[in-house]
Amino acid sequence: MPWAAHAPNAGFSSGRPWLPVAESHLPLAVDRQEVEPNSQLALARRLIALRNRLPALRDGTMRIIEAEAEILIFQRAHAAEELLCAFNFGRGPHTLDPAPPGSWRVLEAVGGANAWSLPPWSGLIAQRLQR
Repeated sequence: MPWAAHAPNAGFSSGRPWLPVAESHLPLAVDRQEVEPNSQLALARRLIALRNRLPALRDGTMRIIEAEAEILIFQRAHAAEELLCAFNFGRGPHTLDPAPPGSWRVLEAVGGANAWSLPPWSGLIAQRLQR
């Protein structure tokens, strides 16, 4: 993993690495992503915090709703907490039709996903609102 874009071997090692660090990996260094709120590092940190905060993501049951080559949708539940996780790994858009019943709040979305519309390479985690 590149840690520091301007360090020798991108901060990966002070010794000679087994494989060279590709120049194309330098923009992905932690020190560069640290200041970008939309970086992969920031997303990973938000998702880890979400998992730590929500028992359904850690300990909940899991029910697959749809699992195809390009679409994965599943529900996680724990006590009164219910989450819907939807991911589009394909090149075309996908709409959850019909939308899940009840009121939901999107907690995290990537790739332009919103409500029940999943553009290509997108995903979301939504929480059912308590009645």
